[in-house]
Amino acid sequence: MANDKSSAEAYRERRKKQIARANKKSSFGSAKQNRVLKIVVTTVSLILAASLIIFSAGSLLLNIFGVPQKFISVATIDKQKITVAEYNYYYSSLYNDIRNYSAYYEQQYAQMYGEGMGAYLTGYDANLSPAAQKYAGDDEFEELEENASWADYFMIAAPRRAYISKYFYDEAVKNNVTLTDDELKDMADEIEEIRKTANENNFSLNRYLFFLSGEGINESIFKSLRERDKIASKYQTELSKQYNEAVTNDEILTHYKENSDEYDTVYFRLFSFDYTDDNKEDSEAYTEKKAKSLADNMLKDIDTAKDFNAIAYEYATKDTKENYENYDATAVKNSTYSDVTSKISKTLADWVFSDGRKANDKTVIHDEETNRFFVVCMEKPKSLLEDLTVNVRHILVLFETMDKDGKEVKLTDEIVQAAKTKANTLYDEWKKGAKTEDSFAELAIKSSEDTGSKENGGLYEKVYRGQMVSEFEDWSYDPARKTGDTGVIKTSYGYHIMYFVSKNKEPYWKDTARSVIGSDKYAVFVNDLYKKAHDMEKVNTHSLSFFTKRTIKSIDRIYPSYKPLPKTTTAPTTAENVTDSTTNTTQVTTTTTTQNEGTTK
Repeated sequence: MANDKSSAEAYRERRKKQIARANKKSSFGSAKQNRVLKIVVTTVSLILAASLIIFSAGSLLLNIFGVPQKFISVATIDKQKITVAEYNYYYSSLYNDIRNYSAYYEQQYAQMYGEGMGAYLTGYDANLSPAAQKYAGDDEFEELEENASWADYFMIAAPRRAYISKYFYDEAVKNNVTLTDDELKDMADEIEEIRKTANENNFSLNRYLFFLSGEGINESIFKSLRERDKIASKYQTELSKQYNEAVTNDEILTHYKENSDEYDTVYFRLFSFDYTDDNKEDSEAYTEKKAKSLADNMLKDIDTAKDFNAIAYEYATKDTKENYENYDATAVKNSTYSDVTSKISKTLADWVFSDGRKANDKTVIHDEETNRFFVVCMEKPKSLLEDLTVNVRHILVLFETMDKDGKEVKLTDEIVQAAKTKANTLYDEWKKGAKTEDSFAELAIKSSEDTGSKENGGLYEKVYRGQMVSEFEDWSYDPARKTGDTGVIKTSYGYHIMYFVSKNKEPYWKDTARSVIGSDKYAVFVNDLYKKAHDMEKVNTHSLSFFTKRTIKSIDRIYPSYKPLPKTTTAPTTAENVTDSTTNTTQVTTTTTTQNEGTTK
């Protein structure tokens, strides 16, 4: 249901590329990292048996039980010794993170786009050892030579990750930040899940943790570092919020004036006629002359924006008419100049954002770069979204429009009724229970078919006007809506069981500006920490090189290396701060975000 990625969202993404470089290195124990850990556990369990037999008993005694790795240091940063065990733990965390995300993306997209998507999206080839491929990440270190490998990057980044984790942990302790009973239970469950996997493969937990997190890691050390990371992450989240809360209204207004193109939005209707330069008589595509004639005729038929979608239905080709049965099909809601420019057309953006534009203004725009004639009509001219955002949970029951062979079938009354019946049954199930937000969230996790919100209990936070399909938005923004309200609504996706959580205190643009400014300040703070780590780092070159080679050998026993790089970076003596539509012949896609099944437009 969510419409295009909002103005502020697009802006935030660009601004946060540099911020993310700092944040990702100071974020420990996040939900995403926990999911990666589960992937790692599963992956290692499949190949562990074949790998372990090549280790000698003496090597295992040295490597597994943390002696002497928990005493030997590979570096000292600001008087903090980074032990071999810590180094291996963070090295393996960095490695497992990038490798498993690469493998995940490869699995998700290779069939559709071809092999290599994992490496394309992450810069890392999951089929190769880190020592066998050139580093292609965002972090910049002066120690990384032109042909530096991912192994070189991990070697430099791991000690600093350990330092930052310990820094935030120490600050958390000073500020009395601790884990809740539920958070401690989650961590204990995580350990038990690893123990279960180890037992299923006939290994002790300590022996298994060696493969999962590197030599020198045993159960005690692993628990200690995981708890440290989680407390550090919790404090980091609270500190980041403090930076956001400290942003003043004057700062927000100044930021807006300097970046108004990223916050002002428009709402308009759009339809396109594509043409081709191919003038063959048997071609089914429009010629430029024909496309212009159709666009001009459609424009004459439009009186107001409210008529637009019905008229678009009449001009749509036979195979696309069904799309325009949805009233939102032609709507481009609350998009910024940057959105329209980058995702549709700069010529179109210049027109819809021009001063003096008013509701129901209409025109035909020729985009010569894409061979299209746009028919456009304004719903709402340039403005700021001043409505307060809302938080809503929902449980989606999709219309079953796929048969058992995966082929799409036409939506029938029987399919609609089946979805309605299922939704009402689930709603009744919730009403017979505790009838709380928590019980609603549990039912959403169990039963919702919206992959974008299911794992979060069906929750969408800071929903703004134009983000969701009209029916969802109308229900959520009903002036009488209050916390705890529930209901069942129908959209083009299916039936939604709704739960209204709350209204927020600021409109989306202002909340986004606050977040951008606060994140910028927080990123400066984190980057200063990494600069300090760089300036004060003293590396035990011999130990670092020795144990890095052992770690790479351990990895290579599991994941083969094929193409050694011509040049390898040596162990550093210091380290540098890390900063850290679709279209067819008759229509243009009017959305600008990745679609979440059943929840986004």
